[in-house]
Amino acid sequence: QLTKRDQANFLKMFYAIAHGDGYHAGSLMLDHAPQQDCDDPQAFKKGMEKLVRDARFGDTGQFNLKSLHIGDVLFQVTALVREHHVKADPTFTALVMSIAVLEGLGRQLDPELDLFSVAMPMVLALPLFKHEKRYGTGAAQG
Repeated sequence: QLTKRDQANFLKMFYAIAHGDGYHAGSLMLDHAPQQDCDDPQAFKKGMEKLVRDARFGDTGQFNLKSLHIGDVLFQVTALVREHHVKADPTFTALVMSIAVLEGLGRQLDPELDLFSVAMPMVLALPLFKHEKRYGTGAAQG
């Protein structure tokens, strides 16, 4: 079970990625690691920005299981983490790997499912995002 801190960290990362903000997602990864030895934080954040942009606006311009291959994206994130000596939060890493394992099941059940569109209303309803205005879509706005 995730601690409240781990849950909040994961949801913030999810929120940033869902809004195509890979740079902020990279910042969150660096900020929430228990120890950090990143050799070039700016380059890491820029790399995450590109990864998220490429994943989000790939073939269809949306996050769906037909066009998004989570395993491939995770491989790219792993390569970026290794390249910049980022020490990712172990809880986050385990959670992401669990999501990757579920990718195959989701792809078989409904490859057209846009995961972020389905999950975002639930995420925005959480108290953590009640006043979020970073992307102009906070729950406080409706």
